[in-house]
Amino acid sequence: MDTILTLWHRTEEVLNNATVGAFAGAFAAFMLVIGNDYRRRLRSKRQIRYLVSDNLDLARAKLQTVADVIDMMRNDNRLSAAPIMSFPTAALKAKQLEVIDLLNANQNQGLSALLYWMESIDGLLGEHLSMAKQLEDMPREGPESLRRQGLATKILSNLVDAQRNLEHLINMCEWYISGEIYKIFETQIPRH
Repeated sequence: MDTILTLWHRTEEVLNNATVGAFAGAFAAFMLVIGNDYRRRLRSKRQIRYLVSDNLDLARAKLQTVADVIDMMRNDNRLSAAPIMSFPTAALKAKQLEVIDLLNANQNQGLSALLYWMESIDGLLGEHLSMAKQLEDMPREGPESLRRQGLATKILSNLVDAQRNLEHLINMCEWYISGEIYKIFETQIPRH
């Protein structure tokens, strides 16, 4: 019994030491920082779904805009050279990099596929804008009219491609949000 009491008193002396107390306090603070960082990263992982949802809403709006421009070209022989808002992919990329180790392979690859499609569609729509401005600057009559007609056909083809790609992107975003990410990789792109 004496040895147990002696051991207890020595342990008490060690724990009452200021250095040990400082170490215990620093360790507790370190664990608090680690816990808060992990909680913040989990919140960032959840925010990816919200950002994909925002881009889904934007894709739907862009799809309507593209359909309207196609309709104007086909029915009214008019073309809009107004820019169409790009997808804000930078925030999504930053979140992906921040929590890449918390994402499983499907989530990470699915997100990369979404980002690729968004940037590709923005590229198509950027080409549309550039060609539309060229078309506006071309004379309506004379020898340039054939070139003008060819450019208009190319613009229309570009817009139809963008429309089809936006429809597919909308499906992909819906699958990502619903947790059916595997469908992004299993679904073939429809050909028209």
